[in-house]
Amino acid sequence: RGATRSVDGMLAGFAVALAIGLVLGFALPVALLGAIAFTIVDMGVVPDKPDDNFWIPVVFPGALLLFSRLLG
Repeated sequence: RGATRSVDGMLAGFAVALAIGLVLGFALPVALLGAIAFTIVDMGVVPDKPDDNFWIPVVFPGALLLFSRLLG
């Protein structure tokens, strides 16, 4: 779909996103869900065409904020 993603790159992105969430002080479930949201966007599942410069900076912190509000 216009962008090639490697499994290694997605796993590294997941690990970095998880680490960022934990370093920022979010609880493990919140950081884990934020990292999952990051990975889904990075895979290109949502939105249709991955645009790292726009969607990842919007979705990842948005997911952290949303899940921190929902989980506590």
